[in-house]
Amino acid sequence: EFDGAGDISVLGANFGIGTYSPGAPLHIYKDLAAPDDLGDFDNYHLVVQNATDTGKAAGILLTTSANEYGGSAIVHYDTGSNGIGDLVFYTKQSTSAEPPVEVMRLDESGSVGIGDSDPQDHLEVRGTGVGKGITVSSTTATGANLSFARDSTATARIQLTEPAALHTGDLRFYTSDASGGPNLLEAMRMTQGQD
Repeated sequence: EFDGAGDISVLGANFGIGTYSPGAPLHIYKDLAAPDDLGDFDNYHLVVQNATDTGKAAGILLTTSANEYGGSAIVHYDTGSNGIGDLVFYTKQSTSAEPPVEVMRLDESGSVGIGDSDPQDHLEVRGTGVGKGITVSSTTATGANLSFARDSTATARIQLTEPAALHTGDLRFYTSDASGGPNLLEAMRMTQGQD
């Protein structure tokens, strides 16, 4: 159905592009190999594009509400020429008529900010209030690890050992034995008694 403003409506049916049997309200099918050029529109099933001017944005809104302020959103902000920009994630945090709030940003240099719109390091986490930060957890007794590596092999590690899920445990610090291999040796331990 076309209206006078040029809008198209498909009511009561699924819409297929590249398929005669769409299984969803919008079903896009195209047989694509692994992209050999991520800058080529032909390597994508869907392209959302705005003008190329710096400061422009292109985004997708995800919502279950008829309220135009929506729910969650993913937006690309053009910060320079030729599509250079940041990818920003938003979530709805209020039931009032307010837009979604930025919660995470992947900037043009590859840095990630969680709660921070201008990350100064590879990962920057900024929380408000007491106890906001990063939690590393595991379902196994020795699985909560924070590893440090020069390449892909850990050369230092901080590990929580929590026997029998008693919520008490040791914090262990490991360093490399300088053999060139993945051999980590315990260098220090803080026990549950803080020894």
